[in-house]
Amino acid sequence: MLRSLSHSLPIQLLAVHDLVMRYFRPMLNRFDMTDQQWRVLRVIAAEGEADFRVIAETCLIHPASLSRMLETLEARGWVTRRTHPNDRRQRLIKLAPEGQSIFDRASAETETIHRALEADLGASHGSLVRLLGDAKTKLAAQSVEPAE
Repeated sequence: MLRSLSHSLPIQLLAVHDLVMRYFRPMLNRFDMTDQQWRVLRVIAAEGEADFRVIAETCLIHPASLSRMLETLEARGWVTRRTHPNDRRQRLIKLAPEGQSIFDRASAETETIHRALEADLGASHGSLVRLLGDAKTKLAAQSVEPAE
């Protein structure tokens, strides 16, 4: 018998993700960016200059989708790309001055959003973050083959 949707972990995670993103989407809309683009900018900002593969893995974005996204971000003047000096197969991505400006302004707003989310979740916020972190660690350590 198939478990009910209310007891399906993938469905519950997607539902919570959507509800959490409701806090962030108005800010993202003001800066005319998607949540995936925001994740990419955050990773690049944290790294200073990030390898394409690191961005894809950290942001959970398929490389083909990331490639198209980086073209868009580059056309907007938000990022620059260059070939790694020691490995011509690697591409390094850095925030352009306009991208840094967008990142700085958007990140200033995110702290306010995080505080509102923490207030609305109350004491369960910290527990939820820890629980999800533990689940991520445990599941990442498993060697589960993808279903075909």
